[in-house]
Amino acid sequence: MFRLLLLAPLLVLITVDQLYAQANNFKVPDEEVVAKVDGHEITMGELDWAWEKSDKLSRIQLRQQMYDTRRRVLEVLIGEYLIGIEAQVRGLTRDQLLEEELPRLLIPVNPDDIDSVYEKEYDRLTGVTPEEKRVSVKRMLDQQRLVQAFQTFVRKLRTASDVVRIFLEPPREVVRVVTSDPRVGPARAPVEIVEFSDFE
Repeated sequence: MFRLLLLAPLLVLITVDQLYAQANNFKVPDEEVVAKVDGHEITMGELDWAWEKSDKLSRIQLRQQMYDTRRRVLEVLIGEYLIGIEAQVRGLTRDQLLEEELPRLLIPVNPDDIDSVYEKEYDRLTGVTPEEKRVSVKRMLDQQRLVQAFQTFVRKLRTASDVVRIFLEPPREVVRVVTSDPRVGPARAPVEIVEFSDFE
């Protein structure tokens, strides 16, 4: 049971790694030619410039989505390394470490938990008896609690560790502020805060 849970994040890593290997074309050099029209070469830099001018919001959203996904996968990868370090310190395998720690962090599934989910999901579960539905609900809750226990254990390792440093930077956009924009404070302030508001 714990072995399957341990492998799940690694499968996610492989999937996302393959995805970004394919999506890495997004970072080709600006001078890379992406099309030709009657001898005129359209470069990646020109394409990105046109994209930003025509639909800046979608470009910002895509960059943020890529960062968010990378950050989630980075946290999984960091957790896996911390588990490996802790297992080595204790002289255990990873599976042995999880089998020792996760039961202590598991929150048991009680009948009230099953009843609560059963009432919400009753109409969605068709073609099975009420008892089979309850078994299905319990199995789902057991798996959720196992994942929660795993995440709690990783958080404990992160809290106790001083070896983790994150250098992945979030995307940043340059915001132009013109002199006619309303402002408060000195023009040469060391920190400038820009507020975006929708007054409609």
